[in-house]
Amino acid sequence: MRKTIAMKGREKEINVVWKDEGDGFFSGIGNGYSMVAYIKIPKDNPDAKKGYDDLNPDVNGGLTFARDLMFGWDYAHYENDMDVEKHIQNALEYFKKRYKQDAKGDKSE
Repeated sequence: MRKTIAMKGREKEINVVWKDEGDGFFSGIGNGYSMVAYIKIPKDNPDAKKGYDDLNPDVNGGLTFARDLMFGWDYAHYENDMDVEKHIQNALEYFKKRYKQDAKGDKSE
């Protein structure tokens, strides 16, 4: 697994543990002021330069972080859905689908 400087920074700052999800995608879970989860996307993904307000994967409370090819969300909300693995899978499916659409020349939604 080749980690970026930003991924290593998240490891050091809030103890994120990264998992290689294949095809340049990574998922991570850490603990800052609350539990947090991240998806790191490949640099040629069509969402690479987008902000978290521009995207809508089905994750707990929506995206709250976007930087250095990483998108994240937290679990510091009232009535959280604490199924972190489900949210990670939802986010991976969302970003991978958009990546595949772009590779085919289809317009990403």
